[in-house]
Amino acid sequence: GRGMRLDRKLAERDVAVIHHEVIDADPARVYVVAIEADLAVAAHRSRAVAALLAARAAPTRLVRGLRRRPAPTVDPVRLSTLPDPGEWVWLNEDFGREIVFGAVGRVGAGSVSWRQIRGSEFDRFGEPGFARVAANLSLKPDGAGRTVLSFELRALATDPETRRRLRRYWRFAAPLVGQFMRGVLRYVKEEAERPYASETPPPSRAASRASSSSA
Repeated sequence: GRGMRLDRKLAERDVAVIHHEVIDADPARVYVVAIEADLAVAAHRSRAVAALLAARAAPTRLVRGLRRRPAPTVDPVRLSTLPDPGEWVWLNEDFGREIVFGAVGRVGAGSVSWRQIRGSEFDRFGEPGFARVAANLSLKPDGAGRTVLSFELRALATDPETRRRLRRYWRFAAPLVGQFMRGVLRYVKEEAERPYASETPPPSRAASRASSSSA
């Protein structure tokens, strides 16, 4: 078989989680929706996940809530337009089947702080105190025009002490990470199963990638 691109980026792992969703749409449509979906919307549907992802803004958010001020618009986060360098970067792609993205985070006693990296730095990054995190969205046809969309996340520490901290942190973080992942899958499902709009703009980078992608 072709093998997963995720395995090429992070075959080993200290912690991992995977979730699946069956979507009543063909893989080509699901793929475009998945890479164009606004993950910030999916994340902020969950108060717990939103708090995890934007903890530094908590005091401001609390004050705004007390004063009943509207929340500011959240910048969209799409796999098709991840910045490079950035905290989360595009790593690899098997067009129409899988997209891989990742990050590098410093693992503290009870938190992870992300470092700005380039995608090209991910494979060789080995600075002590950090974990490399790789995730993918992968698609498999399920017959009758359906698609199984899977979301997998893996993390691998760069040294033994960080591995111990990562596993302790994961006991707290795993339920929230899982909640976010399931939220993303449900969001893609809802968007992919909507009837086609009469005029749907082309995806921002999918078309250009398709023309340059090799089988």
